[in-house]
Amino acid sequence: MPIKTMTTPLKLTRGESTLPRAFVCCTIGKEPGSAQAARAERVRNDPRWRFFELNTGHNLHYSAPQETVAILLVLAKSPVGATR
Repeated sequence: MPIKTMTTPLKLTRGESTLPRAFVCCTIGKEPGSAQAARAERVRNDPRWRFFELNTGHNLHYSAPQETVAILLVLAKSPVGATR
């Protein structure tokens, strides 16, 4: 993945910041104190996000397909704008 995808600031200008948000934290391979762990903790504590955690690696759709589908079903059934 090109490094600029991680270093270029994202500019949202069309109301994107008001859409419902979800974050799935895959815990295998996540080092305590890493940038990824810090980002997950920030999102976990932000009430604008729905936060899910799976004990799996990055490719959750391969390693935890049933759990991934369960999360997607929860999100699909959530009213638009729902948090936590």
